[in-house]
Amino acid sequence: MPYRYARDMLAGGAGLLVDFGDSDGFAAAISRLLDDGPERTAAHDAARRAAMSLSWPRIGATMRSVLTGVTARRRVEAD
Repeated sequence: MPYRYARDMLAGGAGLLVDFGDSDGFAAAISRLLDDGPERTAAHDAARRAAMSLSWPRIGATMRSVLTGVTARRRVEAD
């Protein structure tokens, strides 16, 4: 069974999931993408969108937002 991070990362269609150690399944998934142009293009586009959300500026902005929210909430709780 694919681990949770893999399922989360590929949930938007950015690839195909294969059970760990399943070399036949891995070969079948690769063949499927190589043979199916529209599916390959859709996976490529989904992977590009997912990758954009993982850039350091985006991660930094998300962390800043989370930390700002936490500190603001703690200030309110402290009052």
